[in-house]
Amino acid sequence: LAVLSNADGYFSPMTRVAAISGLVRRLSVEELAPLYAAIDDVDAEVSIAAIAVISERVPTLAREPLLRLLRDRSGYFLPVVRLAAANALERSGSLPEPLALELAQAETDPAVRRVLERARYVLGRESAVT
Repeated sequence: LAVLSNADGYFSPMTRVAAISGLVRRLSVEELAPLYAAIDDVDAEVSIAAIAVISERVPTLAREPLLRLLRDRSGYFLPVVRLAAANALERSGSLPEPLALELAQAETDPAVRRVLERARYVLGRESAVT
């Protein structure tokens, strides 16, 4: 946890990513708050790792922080982090078609928009079949 928090700025992003990989296996679902906080990390590698492990371990709980990230228009999150969030939501199937449409229409990054449009298309086809 100390490596992940990196209070003194000593640890490299890759070391912190390794800490995330170890923590996700050791912490209970109730103890994952530091990993949720890492989604907003200043280092993109750390954010992406946190997105990956949280969306895999608890996809339903990952939905809200990832939606918050995609709705953020401050410019804080790099496109690669936004792309990781969109891909995680698409993989988990927790992006309803209307929400995917809303996010795609507001998205300025073409790669992220493609993921959101793909999610919308796939979800739309699945709902038409059922």
